[in-house]
Amino acid sequence: MNVHIIADSASDLPLSFYEQNNVAFLPLQVLLDDKQYEDLRTINPNEVYHSMRAGKVPKTSQVSPETMQQVFTEVAQSGKSGIYIAFSSELSGTYQTAVMIRNQVKEEYPKLDLDVVDSKCASLGYGLVVMNAARMAADGASVHGR
Repeated sequence: MNVHIIADSASDLPLSFYEQNNVAFLPLQVLLDDKQYEDLRTINPNEVYHSMRAGKVPKTSQVSPETMQQVFTEVAQSGKSGIYIAFSSELSGTYQTAVMIRNQVKEEYPKLDLDVVDSKCASLGYGLVVMNAARMAADGASVHGR
């Protein structure tokens, strides 16, 4: 693959998709019963659904900046290009945080070639964008047509 594809769990794709398609995964945070979870890693959608049916109100928050920094640094160290397709900026601060973190990583790795794209999508619509990007990357597409 010429390009690293990165997406977050707001795409509603299963964790297996990320693993099978070499897409870097960034989990949103889920707060339930005063405990913090990483979406799809330490809590699954069925648990969230059943807690809601039981009258609980889970809350979500954006990907942790530390997780973003780790993944973006890995892209920088690889020397390859990357694209982070972010959850819609209209629904979350994830896109803005990603731009900030990318700029911080770029200070240490000036050659970092990472585009942060506002998907302007959520849920399965966002997932379809990620699926198409992964397919294109697997077919040899590059970020800048190089």
